[in-house]
Amino acid sequence: MEAEFNILIVDDEPNIRSGLARGLASVVDTIETAGSVNEALDKFDAGNFQLVISDVRLPGDRDGLELISLVQREKPGTTAIVITAHGSLETAVDAMRRGAFNFISKPVDLQLIRQQVSRAVDHHRLQVENQHLKEKLAAAGEISGIVGNSQTIEELLSQIRQVASTDATVTIQGESGTGNVRQLRNVIGRVVVTSTNDVIRKDDLPEDLSEGKDRRNHRIRTLAEITETAEKAGIQNALAANDYHREKTAKSLGVSVRTLHYKMNKYDLH
Repeated sequence: MEAEFNILIVDDEPNIRSGLARGLASVVDTIETAGSVNEALDKFDAGNFQLVISDVRLPGDRDGLELISLVQREKPGTTAIVITAHGSLETAVDAMRRGAFNFISKPVDLQLIRQQVSRAVDHHRLQVENQHLKEKLAAAGEISGIVGNSQTIEELLSQIRQVASTDATVTIQGESGTGNVRQLRNVIGRVVVTSTNDVIRKDDLPEDLSEGKDRRNHRIRTLAEITETAEKAGIQNALAANDYHREKTAKSLGVSVRTLHYKMNKYDLH
């Protein structure tokens, strides 16, 4: 179910309010209108709005720019679009400084403002969807940002969870052999943190150390690089398993088609 997106239109001209409401009705879920700052604040307090579209010049001692500031103070992150018949560079800069998403001059181009609202809707719903996905992963005890269920990824996740509950600093890298005392100390330190046993056993040691293999140093990879590599591999496997059918792949991964498309663009999986 997609996140709802409701807008509040504030303008002292009834024709503009009704025209915008009709023109944007197909883009959002619900629309409320107000003719002044006071009326707008009353409706904003009583409702759940993700976007406020306001004229700069409004009746009373407060204008649309002050309304935007008050809205941002009450609900930070609320998207705002400012419209005015008396546009100037100074007014536009002031509007952006107060948190406006965009600044549009009258007469209003309905197609332009519909495009701006559609962008705001997509951005909001993607944010909400990503947050829900992170919460779902966290609730399941998973690490946010990793997609996949191979044995290698499960082992990595298990170690990350153990390290996360300690104050130890762990670098994931290739080992250069048993002769380097400093690296050996680092390995033992990591094993102490990640081992599930009270006594360190041979099985707790890295394979190259326990079997006496000698390997060249590898470039140290950051945790972000590791997780992104794992996520990319997980998405590739899911795409292949579903014959590159995006809807089936998104369903199997537990994400929306929009999120899958975003990840595919991110990792160039086309």
